[in-house]
Order: sequence, then structure tokens, then C-alpha cells
Amino acid sequence: MEMDGVSKCYQSIDEDVNKLCSKMCVPKLLHLKIGCLVMLVKNISSALVNGLQGKVVAIKAYSVTVDFENDLVHIDIKIVAIRHQIPLILSFSITIHKAQGLTLDRVEVDASNIFSPG
Repeated sequence: MEMDGVSKCYQSIDEDVNKLCSKMCVPKLLHLKIGCLVMLVKNISSALVNGLQGKVVAIKAYSVTVDFENDLVHIDIKIVAIRHQIPLILSFSITIHKAQGLTLDRVEVDASNIFSPG
């Protein structure tokens, strides 16, 4: 999906590069634009939970402001294991495997090809 505007890239700071970093759901490079849909991938509070979706409304050098259902939340870079990164991923679409264990208020499921022979 093409979006207007300038993209901002947030690069993680990895203190100890090992297999743990490669398996993290928080990307090493996070490309964001104002207006893009994102998903929180870490529980921050009882209201800000893993799987909550929002829209980016402001981008700064080391933080992002996200509108989570009309609640503006300013998210700073957080420590996730040994990777320093903003705990967001793009969420225009996700796989069913990625959705397991998430709290989702709204979903649209394409189940047209869910069955296979055998």
C-alpha cells in the first residue's frame, strides 16, 4: 500500500547480537509514516495491551504518537530483551499465527483458502 508523506526509519540498538534478536517480533528496522496502521507488541499497561491497533499521528526523532481508539499515546523507545526499539509493528495485515494470543477488537478474515487436500 502506497502512502503519502515522508517515511521515518527507527533502527534498533542491539547490545548483544545473538539468535534471540533474530526471533524478536520487534523489527530491527521500523519504517513508519503518519497515518500508517500499527500494532502494539508489548503490554505497557492494563489499557495498552499486546495486539492493540492504532494509527500513527506524529513522528519524532526518538518517539511516536499513536491514536489508539481516540486515546493519544506517546510511545518512546523501550527495551525488549536486549533490543532497544519502539514496541510497534505495521498492522495492515497479519497471519493467523501472528494473531494467536493477541487481543483484537476488530478483524476481517479471508478464509477462502483455509482448507487443503489431505
